Amino acid sequence: MAYHKKFYSARGICLVCFILSVFHTSVYAGKQLEKDLDKDGKIDQVQLYDDKGVIQELKIDRDRDGFFEIVQLYKNGRVSEIRKDSGNDRKMDLIEHIKDGKRVCREKFNVAGDLEQVSYFNEKGQIIIIKKDTDNDKKFDTFYHFKNNQIKTMTRDKDNNGRIDTWISFKGQMPCEQKQDMNSDGRIDMETLYVNGAVKEQRKDTDYDGYFETILLYDRSPWSLILFRDLNKDKNMDIRSFYLKNILKKKEVDENFDGLIDYVDYFDKSGKLEKSEEKKSGKTIITWFYDNNERPSRAEEDRNKDGKTDIWYEYDNGILKIVKEDTNLDGKPDLWEEYDKTRTIIKREKDLDFDGIPDFIDTAEIAVTD
Repeated sequence: MAYHKKFYSARGICLVCFILSVFHTSVYAGKQLEKDLDKDGKIDQVQLYDDKGVIQELKIDRDRDGFFEIVQLYKNGRVSEIRKDSGNDRKMDLIEHIKDGKRVCREKFNVAGDLEQVSYFNEKGQIIIIKKDTDNDKKFDTFYHFKNNQIKTMTRDKDNNGRIDTWISFKGQMPCEQKQDMNSDGRIDMETLYVNGAVKEQRKDTDYDGYFETILLYDRSPWSLILFRDLNKDKNMDIRSFYLKNILKKKEVDENFDGLIDYVDYFDKSGKLEKSEEKKSGKTIITWFYDNNERPSRAEEDRNKDGKTDIWYEYDNGILKIVKEDTNLDGKPDLWEEYDKTRTIIKREKDLDFDGIPDFIDTAEIAVTD
């Protein structure tokens, strides 16, 4: 008897539940329920039911301004879509699609109402792909790919021609490598390497012939940027430019492509040329110094390549004025020449006994040049 009592008791409970469900269905069938949850006299939640009493829609006014910022749509009693006004501008700019209780897709709209971003999620709720329209032309041009909720790669169609031209790989949350097809010819012509998210090196094929002739190195102490160029594509860098805080400070050039530097230019803090060295076989032959207008002010020449200056040049407003020469290589000038504005010699002095005092002075050509 105890068993039968227990059985009928359970059946009675089921019957009560059935009656309540029928009652619930009959009460809410075709209804719209409005609720004032915080009792401030304003409706902040609305529920809509179909004629069978199954919920179809839930609307929520979070800030009590009379506009429902969240709208949940239901299918067979389960949430299928969530719409949100994330910017509080009374425009539904976010839509989440739900399947079997799990978010599968999220759509984001811009202020004009156009779709600008779509995110996709896997069964674990982890984001796997994001598509973006970054220039508001109603075409997706940027694509992010994720694994375990961490970004792995980003691809982009920068010129909107329908073909991917930029590829970025990530390590952690930071970019580590980028490849680009700048002219959309199907070949990579720029590669960028990152360290901790900062650009450290770039290789460029600026003439799009398949050879990377330009290399940029960033933050290589003491320089903020070093730029190398291989003009004749022999794998030797013919031009080397060194920058400090984006100002060119030094430039080295191999003019005859023999692998040796032929001249070096030095620049001041404003980027003006202040000194230049001409070299031969790797050794400095003559050093030029410039004024604030980048005109020669003086020069020093090592004619016999012994590492010592043996000719000195002096300029006036960029025009040669005086030449001093050490003919016996004792480190002191013993020949002096003075020039006029046409670079014609107007005076010559010679120290015959090398005591530093001129012994011979020739000014005979002054009358000729006047």
